[in-house]
Amino acid sequence: MKGYKQFRIALLTLFLLLLCASTALASVFLAYPKQVGL
Repeated sequence: MKGYKQFRIALLTLFLLLLCASTALASVFLAYPKQVGL
């Protein structure tokens, strides 16, 4: 079951990357209207 552990680590890394990306996108979308002045 060596490949299963590598798969789990890759899945966890992908999940963390998605979490970081969604957080960054949310902060950008929240800050963007203030910069534009909407």
